[in-house]
Amino acid sequence: MLFIGLNLYLFPSMVQTFKSFGETQSVIVINTIVFIFNITLVLLVIVALATLLGAMYIRNSPVEKRLMIIEKIPIYRSIYSSYISIQFSYQLYALLQSGKI
Repeated sequence: MLFIGLNLYLFPSMVQTFKSFGETQSVIVINTIVFIFNITLVLLVIVALATLLGAMYIRNSPVEKRLMIIEKIPIYRSIYSSYISIQFSYQLYALLQSGKI
């Protein structure tokens, strides 16, 4: 929302103000900032869509394929192994606490 507001309202008024003053350097700087904001917005949308599609693909794939994918991603692998360790320790704690082991 911030990017859209800046692109639609703030930057055009700034460009118009600087053009009325006759400052071409400032217009170039403002246009560069607008370009960087637009590129950032596009990249954020692409990353969000890729993440969403990847999550949907992993969720709909068989368990063996999920584990293979998880093992190939280093950061996700460490997070996932920590998550499994936490689940295992909690289950073991619950069993020991109840006296069934």
